[in-house]
Amino acid sequence: MGLVKLVGVPFSVGCRVETSTAIDQQNAPLAIRAGIRTLTANLDIPLSFEDLGDVTAKNSVTEVLKAVEDQVYEVASKGDVPVILGGAHTVTLGTLRALNRVRQDFSVIYIDAHPDIMPHSSINYGSAMFYAFKEEVIQPDRTAFIGIRQVENPEYRVLREQNIFHIHAHEFEGMGILNVVKEIKDRFPAPYFISLDLDVIDPTFAPGVTLPYPCGLTPREVMYLVEELCRQGVIGIEIMELSPINDRNDDTAMIAASLILRICHVLTSKQRTH
Repeated sequence: MGLVKLVGVPFSVGCRVETSTAIDQQNAPLAIRAGIRTLTANLDIPLSFEDLGDVTAKNSVTEVLKAVEDQVYEVASKGDVPVILGGAHTVTLGTLRALNRVRQDFSVIYIDAHPDIMPHSSINYGSAMFYAFKEEVIQPDRTAFIGIRQVENPEYRVLREQNIFHIHAHEFEGMGILNVVKEIKDRFPAPYFISLDLDVIDPTFAPGVTLPYPCGLTPREVMYLVEELCRQGVIGIEIMELSPINDRNDDTAMIAASLILRICHVLTSKQRTH
């Protein structure tokens, strides 16, 4: 397990106005970093990561994906763990292209209210995973969609036709978080790439997202899930789709910051034991 490197991706490329309540993801890295500073100010809390700053690119899907791919590849090829602060979920395709260049034996754990597998004619935040399958940078049998609850009919067809494992948010109640974690570990070998869209969390807790949808997971469920997967081994993590304009008292940014602090602590502790 290498060093943890934060990478900001301040772009909202690929967002569709017809399916967004706010397009403000370009401000997410700034808000998350402010949250980290607030949660650690004047406290003896180690910041167990190196912040590489933000990627720079022209504001187009193609240019941003290439910049993300280059930066993630540079980090991951050295054995370090990129932690992406986003940003529109479109950029996940760039991350996956990079990780696939490093190694192919990882599992994708996509924690999101939406599976983002719409068969659109262009790459956007609702089709990034569809194109990841199409480009074969990931495989359906190594992919899990966790916490989904706002799924379009074409996406359900892809899930059925490709026999892709998924757990709806409401199923957490019956299964319990321990069984959810066990199911993922049993079905999908580490290392993991974890892509977390903050809209998987119920908007009661996390309103500051691009497309809030009710009946989501709790922050504690998400924290436990991500932490347990990190203990198994990860090659990359994303915290995506924070839209500060939709936030309430920075609640969602603080949840994102808390997740990152915990993730970095777990990964650094794991490094020290190896």
